[in-house]
Amino acid sequence: MPIKGLIVDLDGSVYIGDKPINGVPEALEELKRRGIKILFLTNNATKTPQEYQQKLESMGIRVTLDEILTSSMIAASYIKRIYGSSKIYVIGTKALEEVLRSYGHEVVDFNSNIVVVGLDFDFNYQKLSKALREIRRGARFIATNMDATIPVEGDIMPGAGSIVKAVEVASGVKPLVVGKPSGIALKEALRGLKLRPEEALVVGDRLETDIKMGRKFKCLTALVLTGVTKDVTPSSLPEQLRPHLVIRSLADLPRIISELP
Repeated sequence: MPIKGLIVDLDGSVYIGDKPINGVPEALEELKRRGIKILFLTNNATKTPQEYQQKLESMGIRVTLDEILTSSMIAASYIKRIYGSSKIYVIGTKALEEVLRSYGHEVVDFNSNIVVVGLDFDFNYQKLSKALREIRRGARFIATNMDATIPVEGDIMPGAGSIVKAVEVASGVKPLVVGKPSGIALKEALRGLKLRPEEALVVGDRLETDIKMGRKFKCLTALVLTGVTKDVTPSSLPEQLRPHLVIRSLADLPRIISELP
């Protein structure tokens, strides 16, 4: 079946830090010209959708807010759908808090019914203690994602998963993870594209999130070697982490898609 839409990772796939990967803006424009839908799906909850739109447009990538889906949006939507408007204790950035509020939730410091943990550049012992207190009092524990690291220019930094693990170890409670590779994330993405799994190609630089999500839910998958994963031998990987395609860069995608049967 022809590919009708792409679910595209951002960090390490479209850009690294504040620099677009060479040739990627042009490739995305060409794919759109061909009528292929694109949805950018990121586990990084440190920016609002509007901030991601501004960042992409500053790199010459045309994008609407409807084409951006973050793990903070997925968390906010899921909580609203399952628990209604909630009181949420947040470990994360102001952007995560802003997105949660935009869905009708209240961000509180105590007496929460939900604890949401994401990437927090100011994480400390006090925040960990508060999260432990809230979870021990019965609050549900939700993680935006479990990415251990995030790529930056010339290096990597600890990701949200590092912080989530600290809360998990302290509380003894495993979180519900709403970002990639969860089915919650993929269903939100497919709903946004209005496509079935077999019509979508999942593109990203992480085997354990992008590829695992696509494989689990029967999407075609493409691993790019511009981010966290620099080299891979697909035949050595378990099936659930084995990409259907391995490409040097997202910049090569228009040619690769043209060659698909």
